[in-house]
Parts: sequence; structure tokens; C-alpha cells
Amino acid sequence: MMPLSKKLAVLLCVSAHIAFAYDLKCQLTTSRVGFGSCSSPKLPQPIWHSISRSNISHFMWHGDVIYAKGKTISDLEAAWQTQQQRPEFHSFQADMRGRSVCQSQYLAKPMDTGISAIWDDHDFGINDASGAELSPDELHQRQTWFANAMQWPPSALHESRKGLYYDTLFSLPYQQQLHIITLDTRSFKEANALPSIGGYTWFPYLSKFAATIRYVCSAFGVSNNSDGAILGQEQWSWLEKQLEASTADMVVIVSSIQVLTENPFVESWGHYPAELGRLRNVLSTSPRPTVILSGDVHMGESVLNTRQQLLELTTSGLSHYCGSGTLPKLACSTVANNFNLKQRGIVPSFLDYNFATLEALP
Repeated sequence: MMPLSKKLAVLLCVSAHIAFAYDLKCQLTTSRVGFGSCSSPKLPQPIWHSISRSNISHFMWHGDVIYAKGKTISDLEAAWQTQQQRPEFHSFQADMRGRSVCQSQYLAKPMDTGISAIWDDHDFGINDASGAELSPDELHQRQTWFANAMQWPPSALHESRKGLYYDTLFSLPYQQQLHIITLDTRSFKEANALPSIGGYTWFPYLSKFAATIRYVCSAFGVSNNSDGAILGQEQWSWLEKQLEASTADMVVIVSSIQVLTENPFVESWGHYPAELGRLRNVLSTSPRPTVILSGDVHMGESVLNTRQQLLELTTSGLSHYCGSGTLPKLACSTVANNFNLKQRGIVPSFLDYNFATLEALP
């Protein structure tokens, strides 16, 4: 694979010929794209003003776009309505309109919202959930809700696709192209060997107990030999074809949950070792500079795999972050930075509101 310095600089030149069909093609007005995850409608979200002023042309919302009070689609709809009514988010939507224009075979006309999205567990509707736990009809209903609410991805309800995964080719200034491959880590995900109490909304301190259970089970190697699925064969085949055929200057793999982390407290690909090994092998053969971008954990973080020259950036915390308050923040900081050091994080874990931008250099 190409050295990491070249990956981050994004300096390659590429032919204008596209050998295969992208789900979407977007023309941007600037060379900067924004990313963020985890926004609760019931909490203040002043960060949208900062994101709007960061000179991005497009914002990728990669998971937990809302947190609902219950598990039903009605609960999800109510939470999304509350989110849309937040004045800071409403202003952000207005500011982003027209900054990018996207076209697709799945769209009757170009889309200029400047915002795209993928779900994680909370906008799926059940904490730590997997599609395998639902009936096909119930899963389809949740997919339909998300696609209609976000107006994204436009390919979601196409009969040939059973998940919400999609890819986007961004045409940037300086004749550069950015290929974002957005994975669906919920629709095909199987129940893990590690038990989770995430779906029991009545349980007090739910997330803290779920994290503790993951840690204890991992310490005893409960999931070390797990062959459970995250992507499913249909999505794997699609991903491999996208990577093989991409002609962009840089590829970004978007996963709502962390990929390379060794932190057993969080939900991650590490609890699905067979899937993680397969993804690492697939990315090691990618002909293009490739970076992973993830969310979910309510902090900003970086993980560097020096052997594969593979970098993962995590940005999570639009409305809340791990350890709000002195003692919780100390506990989160201790755990996060301990694993960040082991993982050769480029910078310490960032425990505050955060988002990320990716910029192509001339």
C-alpha cells in the first residue's frame, strides 16, 4: 500500500474516465468535507454553527443522527421531528443547501441539501442492535423510515439492494476526486457472542453496564473465535468491487462503529474478529490511498496500524461526549488514552464536542 504521508496529502492525479457506476456523484464548491456523529435531539447543539463556518461543501452524518425515547418507528419519527425543530440545526440545513449538488440514477432530480447520512444503533432504534434480531419486514420498515427521513441514501429502497450501504464520488477543486464508501453495519449484523443489555431501556445506567459486560467478556476471550457477520456477503461483494474499481485520489471507508480500536469497552469490529480480519485483508489490497472514518464512542480519536499503514479517525460527539462531568470525564480519559497509547494514536483521545473535516490539498 501507499505510504501514509501520501494518503493524507491526496496529491495524485486521476483520469476523468470512470470505469463503473457510483451510487452518487457530487460536485463540491470547496475542497473540504465534514464528518460527525451522535446528536441527541433533547440536548443543545451549538456545534452546528462551527461546522457551518468550517468552509465544508458537504457534511457526512455517520451514525446516531438521533436518540429516541423508545424503540418504535413512531419514537424515531418523533425524535427526528424534534431534531429538525432545533433552531441551530435548522440554520445549519439552510446554510448547507447548494454547497454541493449530487446526481444519481436513483434520483429523479439533483439533490443539493449538502448533507448525507448513514445509521447506527440509536437511529436504527435499538441500542447495540443487529438486523439479524428483527424480522425481514421489521428491518425493511426501519430502513424505509431512515431513508425517507434523511432523504438519503437514494439507493436504499432499490429492489436490488437489501441494505443502506452506498458510495459517493466527490469532485473537488484542483481536479481531484474523493471516493466515500459508506458501510451499513446494522442491517446484516448478527448477534454477537458477547451479551448486550443495550436493548433494555428500563435498565439504569444502561450504557455503562453494557460497556462493563463487554470488557469482562473480552477479558475472558468470549468472542475471540467469533465468526459472526457485520456486513453480510452481499455487502462484502459490493465493497470489494468498489475498492478494486475506484479511480479516485483517495478512498474513505465510513463505518458507524470503530474498526481498529483495541478498546473492549466499546462496540466495535474487534468483537467480530473474523469480519475484522477480512476487512483488513481487503483494505491491504486497495490500490488507492485509504482512510477509515468512524463514530459511536462519544469522543474524537485516531488509531494507526503501522504495519498496514492504515489510519482510522473517529469523530463522535455533536451534542454530548464521554464523561461529561469531572469524575466521569476522568474515568473516560483514563480508559480511552490507555488504549489510544497502545494503538499508537497520533494524538490523545479528545473528550469534548467534536467533528472532523477532510481537505484535499492542491
